[in-house]
Amino acid sequence: MSGNAPGGILALDLSQTTGWAYGGIGDRTPACGCWRLPYEGGEGGRFAAFENELVDAMDALQPGSLVLEAPLSFQALLGISTMKVMAQQLALRGIAYAEAWRARVPISEVSSDIVRLALLGQSRFAKGTVKREVVAYCKARGWRVPDHNAADACLTWAWHVGQLRGTPCVAEPLFRERGVLQ
Repeated sequence: MSGNAPGGILALDLSQTTGWAYGGIGDRTPACGCWRLPYEGGEGGRFAAFENELVDAMDALQPGSLVLEAPLSFQALLGISTMKVMAQQLALRGIAYAEAWRARVPISEVSSDIVRLALLGQSRFAKGTVKREVVAYCKARGWRVPDHNAADACLTWAWHVGQLRGTPCVAEPLFRERGVLQ
């Protein structure tokens, strides 16, 4: 993570493999990667590993803000995930809030539905396709994302940057009328 200017935006996709993206408001391409949290040591080991990664990132990058992909709601998880996954997301969220507070860095959250609607033009996808679509969006912009976790963090970063610039990201229309200039 060295070489990144302080004061940028650090975006996180909270998961067993936590995706991160970092860049400034004027950047076109974020730095990105993943933190693979261990199974060894159970939840305590996983949460300690996340905290260590986040503390290191906060020290190295000195972000001006931290933005999280909001944890899924209980209703959203019904039928697609488990209580254990929801509990993990909420615990990682709590650690992120504590570290942001310690570093005196503002923190916010945005749902993946809002981000995907703004950037991809839709918030609901056919089963098993959303991860592929998110990665494709990033790769089309030349962003070298290692996986869908980093890609989700990059989308969260891009959405947040658009909000800060006062030029919210809006998906291109899928269809245009012939002969109509835009």
